[in-house]
Amino acid sequence: MVNDYDISIVKGIGKKIKEKLNEKNIYNVVDLLYYFPKKYDIFEENPNLLRSEEYTVIKGNLDSNPVFIKKRRNSYSIIFYFNCYGNRIKCITFGADYLKYKLHKGINCALYGRYNSIYKEFLVTKIFLTDFETKIECDYKINGVNNVIACIVMDDTSKVFSDSSIVFQGYSPELKEQAKRMCEYYGDRILSNEDKKSGATPLGYGDCGYLLGAYYNTPNNTLPIIWSEENLWYPIFKRYNKKYVSDNKIRLGGQYV
Repeated sequence: MVNDYDISIVKGIGKKIKEKLNEKNIYNVVDLLYYFPKKYDIFEENPNLLRSEEYTVIKGNLDSNPVFIKKRRNSYSIIFYFNCYGNRIKCITFGADYLKYKLHKGINCALYGRYNSIYKEFLVTKIFLTDFETKIECDYKINGVNNVIACIVMDDTSKVFSDSSIVFQGYSPELKEQAKRMCEYYGDRILSNEDKKSGATPLGYGDCGYLLGAYYNTPNNTLPIIWSEENLWYPIFKRYNKKYVSDNKIRLGGQYV
Protein backbone atom coordinates (compact mmCIF):
# COMPACT_ATOMS: atom_id res chain seq x y z
CA MET A 1 0.00 0.00 0.00
CA VAL A 2 1.10 3.56 -0.71
CA ASN A 3 0.91 4.64 2.93
CA ASP A 4 3.50 1.95 3.74
CA TYR A 5 6.11 3.68 1.57
CA ASP A 6 8.57 5.64 3.66
CA ILE A 7 9.03 9.29 2.71
CA SER A 8 12.72 8.64 1.94
CA ILE A 9 11.80 6.81 -1.31
CA VAL A 10 10.95 10.20 -2.86
CA LYS A 11 13.84 11.48 -4.97
CA GLY A 12 15.67 14.38 -3.34
CA ILE A 13 14.67 13.53 0.26
CA GLY A 14 17.72 12.64 2.29
CA LYS A 15 18.32 12.14 5.99
CA LYS A 16 18.16 15.83 7.00
CA ILE A 17 15.04 16.64 4.99
CA LYS A 18 13.38 13.46 6.26
CA GLU A 19 13.99 14.57 9.87
CA LYS A 20 12.42 17.98 9.15
CA LEU A 21 9.39 16.34 7.51
CA ASN A 22 9.00 13.94 10.45
CA GLU A 23 8.81 16.97 12.75
CA LYS A 24 5.67 17.97 10.80
CA ASN A 25 4.21 14.44 11.18
CA ILE A 26 5.04 13.53 7.57
CA TYR A 27 6.32 9.96 7.59
CA ASN A 28 5.08 8.41 4.35
CA VAL A 29 4.00 9.32 0.82
CA VAL A 30 0.32 9.73 1.77
CA ASP A 31 1.19 12.17 4.56
CA LEU A 32 3.17 14.22 2.03
CA LEU A 33 0.28 14.23 -0.48
CA TYR A 34 -2.08 15.62 2.17
CA TYR A 35 0.33 18.28 3.39
CA PHE A 36 -1.33 21.19 1.58
CA PRO A 37 -0.26 24.86 1.27
CA LYS A 38 -1.57 27.34 3.81
CA LYS A 39 -4.26 28.60 1.41
CA TYR A 40 -5.97 26.59 -1.29
CA ASP A 41 -9.46 25.76 -2.53
CA ILE A 42 -11.45 22.61 -1.86
CA PHE A 43 -13.81 22.02 -4.79
CA GLU A 44 -16.45 20.01 -2.99
CA GLU A 45 -19.80 20.59 -1.36
CA ASN A 46 -19.69 21.51 2.33
CA PRO A 47 -22.21 20.09 4.84
CA ASN A 48 -25.45 22.05 5.11
CA LEU A 49 -24.96 22.42 8.85
CA LEU A 50 -21.87 24.59 8.31
CA ARG A 51 -22.78 28.25 8.10
CA SER A 52 -20.21 31.03 8.29
CA GLU A 53 -19.95 32.80 11.68
CA GLU A 54 -22.31 30.32 13.40
CA TYR A 55 -20.87 28.14 16.17
CA THR A 56 -21.87 24.49 15.96
CA VAL A 57 -20.78 20.93 16.82
CA ILE A 58 -19.73 18.51 14.08
CA LYS A 59 -19.05 14.81 14.61
CA GLY A 60 -16.85 12.43 12.65
CA ASN A 61 -13.22 11.35 12.57
CA LEU A 62 -9.81 12.76 11.70
CA ASP A 63 -9.05 12.10 8.03
CA SER A 64 -5.35 12.94 8.34
CA ASN A 65 -2.62 13.16 10.93
CA PRO A 66 -2.52 16.69 12.38
CA VAL A 67 0.30 19.05 11.48
CA PHE A 68 1.74 21.13 14.36
CA ILE A 69 3.21 24.54 13.48
CA LYS A 70 4.97 26.19 16.41
CA LYS A 71 3.88 29.78 17.06
CA ARG A 72 5.44 30.52 20.42
CA ARG A 73 6.70 28.59 23.43
CA ASN A 74 4.49 25.50 23.91
CA SER A 75 1.84 26.96 21.59
CA TYR A 76 1.01 25.54 18.18
CA SER A 77 -1.29 26.01 15.22
CA ILE A 78 -2.80 22.59 14.55
CA ILE A 79 -4.09 21.75 11.07
CA PHE A 80 -5.90 18.55 10.11
CA TYR A 81 -8.67 17.21 7.89
CA PHE A 82 -11.95 16.01 9.34
CA ASN A 83 -14.43 13.59 7.80
CA CYS A 84 -17.96 14.78 8.63
CA TYR A 85 -20.87 13.01 6.93
CA GLY A 86 -18.66 12.12 3.97
CA ASN A 87 -17.32 15.68 3.58
CA ARG A 88 -13.59 16.33 3.99
CA ILE A 89 -13.15 19.59 5.89
CA LYS A 90 -9.95 21.47 6.66
CA CYS A 91 -9.79 22.31 10.37
CA ILE A 92 -7.55 24.70 12.28
CA THR A 93 -7.14 25.05 16.03
CA PHE A 94 -4.55 26.17 18.56
CA GLY A 95 -3.13 24.27 21.51
CA ALA A 96 -0.15 22.85 23.37
CA ASP A 97 2.17 20.08 22.19
CA TYR A 98 0.53 17.48 24.48
CA LEU A 99 -2.20 17.22 21.82
CA LYS A 100 0.34 15.35 19.69
CA TYR A 101 -0.35 12.32 21.85
CA LYS A 102 -4.15 12.68 21.70
CA LEU A 103 -4.90 13.49 18.05
CA HIS A 104 -4.21 11.03 15.25
CA LYS A 105 -5.74 9.90 11.99
CA GLY A 106 -8.92 7.86 12.40
CA ILE A 107 -9.82 8.97 15.94
CA ASN A 108 -13.55 9.60 16.46
CA CYS A 109 -14.31 12.93 18.07
CA ALA A 110 -16.54 16.00 17.97
CA LEU A 111 -15.45 19.54 17.14
CA TYR A 112 -17.00 22.77 18.38
CA GLY A 113 -16.36 25.91 16.37
CA ARG A 114 -17.46 27.84 13.28
CA TYR A 115 -16.94 27.53 9.56
CA ASN A 116 -15.16 30.26 7.58
CA SER A 117 -16.69 30.16 4.11
CA ILE A 118 -14.08 32.56 2.68
CA TYR A 119 -11.08 30.36 3.48
CA LYS A 120 -13.16 27.16 3.55
CA GLU A 121 -11.82 26.27 7.00
CA PHE A 122 -13.49 25.13 10.21
CA LEU A 123 -12.06 27.10 13.15
CA VAL A 124 -12.07 24.73 16.13
CA THR A 125 -12.37 26.09 19.67
CA LYS A 126 -13.01 22.78 21.49
CA ILE A 127 -12.24 19.13 20.77
CA PHE A 128 -13.91 16.31 22.67
CA LEU A 129 -14.50 12.60 22.23
CA THR A 130 -17.86 11.73 20.68
CA ASP A 131 -18.62 8.78 22.98
CA PHE A 132 -17.82 10.86 26.06
CA GLU A 133 -19.95 13.77 24.86
CA THR A 134 -22.91 11.52 24.01
CA LYS A 135 -22.84 9.80 27.39
CA ILE A 136 -22.62 13.05 29.34
CA GLU A 137 -25.36 14.69 27.25
CA CYS A 138 -27.68 11.72 27.86
CA ASP A 139 -26.98 11.75 31.61
CA TYR A 140 -27.65 15.48 31.92
CA LYS A 141 -30.68 15.63 29.64
CA ILE A 142 -32.45 13.32 32.08
CA ASN A 143 -32.10 16.18 34.61
CA GLY A 144 -33.22 18.86 32.16
CA VAL A 145 -29.81 20.08 30.96
CA ASN A 146 -29.82 20.36 27.17
CA ASN A 147 -26.31 21.54 26.33
CA VAL A 148 -23.07 20.01 27.64
CA ILE A 149 -19.61 20.95 26.40
CA ALA A 150 -16.55 19.15 27.79
CA CYS A 151 -13.60 21.43 28.52
CA ILE A 152 -11.15 18.64 29.36
CA VAL A 153 -11.47 14.95 28.50
CA MET A 154 -9.40 12.59 30.62
CA ASP A 155 -8.31 9.52 28.67
CA ASP A 156 -5.50 6.96 28.90
CA THR A 157 -2.87 9.55 27.99
CA SER A 158 -3.65 11.29 31.30
CA LYS A 159 -3.11 8.13 33.36
CA VAL A 160 0.42 8.13 34.74
CA PHE A 161 1.20 4.46 34.15
CA SER A 162 -0.83 3.68 31.02
CA ASP A 163 0.90 2.54 27.82
CA SER A 164 0.06 5.88 26.16
CA SER A 165 0.91 8.06 29.18
CA ILE A 166 2.24 11.52 28.30
CA VAL A 167 3.94 11.71 31.71
CA PHE A 168 6.60 9.13 30.79
CA GLN A 169 7.00 10.07 27.12
CA GLY A 170 10.68 9.73 26.26
CA TYR A 171 11.55 7.77 29.42
CA SER A 172 12.42 4.09 29.67
CA PRO A 173 9.75 1.48 30.55
CA GLU A 174 11.97 0.39 33.43
CA LEU A 175 11.75 3.84 35.04
CA LYS A 176 7.96 3.88 34.68
CA GLU A 177 7.67 0.41 36.21
CA GLN A 178 9.92 1.42 39.12
CA ALA A 179 7.78 4.50 39.79
CA LYS A 180 4.61 2.39 39.62
CA ARG A 181 5.94 -0.10 42.18
CA MET A 182 6.86 2.78 44.50
CA CYS A 183 3.36 4.29 44.24
CA GLU A 184 1.75 0.90 44.89
CA TYR A 185 4.01 0.21 47.88
CA TYR A 186 3.36 3.50 49.68
CA GLY A 187 -0.20 3.88 48.39
CA ASP A 188 -1.25 0.63 50.03
CA ARG A 189 0.12 1.80 53.40
CA ILE A 190 -1.40 5.27 53.50
CA LEU A 191 -5.03 4.52 52.53
CA SER A 192 -7.57 4.67 55.35
CA ASN A 193 -10.25 2.02 55.78
CA GLU A 194 -12.86 4.56 54.62
CA ASP A 195 -10.85 5.22 51.46
CA LYS A 196 -10.60 1.51 50.70
CA LYS A 197 -14.32 1.00 51.31
CA SER A 198 -15.11 3.80 48.86
CA GLY A 199 -13.10 2.02 46.16
CA ALA A 200 -9.71 3.76 46.39
CA THR A 201 -6.65 1.66 45.49
CA PRO A 202 -2.90 2.32 45.78
CA LEU A 203 -3.14 3.94 42.33
CA GLY A 204 -6.31 5.85 43.06
CA TYR A 205 -10.00 5.10 42.57
CA GLY A 206 -10.45 2.64 39.70
CA ASP A 207 -6.64 2.37 39.35
CA CYS A 208 -6.81 5.58 37.29
CA GLY A 209 -3.49 6.97 38.50
CA TYR A 210 -4.21 10.61 37.61
CA LEU A 211 -2.16 13.65 38.60
CA LEU A 212 -5.22 15.85 38.93
CA GLY A 213 -6.12 18.42 41.56
CA ALA A 214 -8.10 21.61 42.04
CA TYR A 215 -7.91 24.52 44.46
CA TYR A 216 -10.97 23.25 46.34
CA ASN A 217 -10.07 19.54 46.60
CA THR A 218 -8.16 16.59 45.14
CA PRO A 219 -10.17 13.71 43.61
CA ASN A 220 -9.60 10.19 44.89
CA ASN A 221 -8.69 8.88 41.42
CA THR A 222 -5.46 10.86 41.74
CA LEU A 223 -2.50 8.90 43.17
CA PRO A 224 -2.96 8.57 46.97
CA ILE A 225 0.67 9.60 47.56
CA ILE A 226 -0.49 13.05 46.45
CA TRP A 227 -3.50 13.47 48.78
CA SER A 228 -3.54 10.90 51.63
CA GLU A 229 -2.50 11.86 55.18
CA GLU A 230 -2.79 8.47 56.87
CA ASN A 231 0.03 6.89 58.88
CA LEU A 232 1.97 10.16 59.27
CA TRP A 233 2.11 10.74 55.52
CA TYR A 234 2.35 14.42 54.55
CA PRO A 235 0.40 15.04 51.33
CA ILE A 236 1.27 17.63 48.68
CA PHE A 237 -2.42 18.36 48.06
CA LYS A 238 -4.62 17.16 50.90
CA ARG A 239 -7.96 15.56 50.05
CA TYR A 240 -11.03 16.56 52.05
CA ASN A 241 -13.77 13.94 52.24
CA LYS A 242 -17.11 15.18 50.97
CA LYS A 243 -19.95 15.72 53.42
CA TYR A 244 -23.38 14.31 52.55
CA VAL A 245 -26.56 15.07 54.48
CA SER A 246 -29.29 12.41 54.78
CA ASP A 247 -32.12 12.36 57.33
CA ASN A 248 -30.39 15.04 59.39
CA LYS A 249 -27.21 12.96 59.52
CA ILE A 250 -23.86 13.94 58.04
CA ARG A 251 -21.74 11.33 56.26
CA LEU A 252 -17.98 11.81 56.43
CA GLY A 253 -16.30 9.63 53.84
CA GLY A 254 -18.27 6.38 53.86
CA GLN A 255 -19.78 6.68 57.35
CA TYR A 256 -22.78 8.59 58.77
CA VAL A 257 -22.19 10.44 62.05
